Amino acid sequence: MNKIAITAPAGKIGYQLASLLHQQQANVVLIGLERHQEKLEKFIAAGMEFRIADSDNAAELTIAFEDIDSLFWLSPPNVTEDMKIWYQNTAIAAAKAIKSSNIKHIVNLSSIGAGHGQELGTVTYIEYPELELNKLDVNIVHLRPGYFMENLLLQQQSIQNGILELPFSADHDLPWISVNDIAATACDLLLDPSWRGKWIKTIMGPENLTLTQVAAKLSTALGYQVNYRQISYQSLAQTMSEFMPKNAVDDLIKTFKALGDENGIYAMPRTHDAYTPISLEDFAREKLSVDD
Repeated sequence: MNKIAITAPAGKIGYQLASLLHQQQANVVLIGLERHQEKLEKFIAAGMEFRIADSDNAAELTIAFEDIDSLFWLSPPNVTEDMKIWYQNTAIAAAKAIKSSNIKHIVNLSSIGAGHGQELGTVTYIEYPELELNKLDVNIVHLRPGYFMENLLLQQQSIQNGILELPFSADHDLPWISVNDIAATACDLLLDPSWRGKWIKTIMGPENLTLTQVAAKLSTALGYQVNYRQISYQSLAQTMSEFMPKNAVDDLIKTFKALGDENGIYAMPRTHDAYTPISLEDFAREKLSVDD
């Protein structure tokens, strides 16, 4: 039976992926840190095995990858470290461990913009796992999703007060995608290991939306007026500096500027294969609504 491993299973994508694979009665191994075990207890109680390994520790990953057939790999961001070095180290550790394993199929979470250029912050760094994993004799799909709808959860209180804030121009459009659709795409690939080769799959949600359109859709879905207010990158940096170190803030500001460039990483045509179904309205009603 195809044994599937999920790295970073306590994160939004990994957790949803575990849930979808559980529904399909798949043989799943969860690979994460010891402190994540409690959050994953319902899956462990249902029969999923939990193995402890850090994403940048090749020795731990080698043990964790024993007897695994298919792997979902996600290099989790780590703002407590130099993120460039962190992504490099996790990429090298993953490749070394996979090389010592019998893993034949990998679904790697990347991002739209990977390989687009230097000085783009985490968008630049997310290519490192692609480059290292492509050196291996394995079948691999690099998932490159657009802008997560779940990022709106960071502003839930502000949205409930009628304000959506980002540093992008009001008419700048983004490919909004739910992490549930990312997990569903990964699930389908992991359950069907008949595919071969090394390829990239871009996934962009159902439609591109400007921030003005997002505010309008939030207003309709939530039943009250939400307005968009553009903030400066300096203001965003000041907010982030309250809970993360300066080097991480600098990297993330570079990322936001890459996302906000009208001729940048999101200036790409849509294709039919990039479509995923969850709409912003459905996401908002499920995740942003206030219970009466």
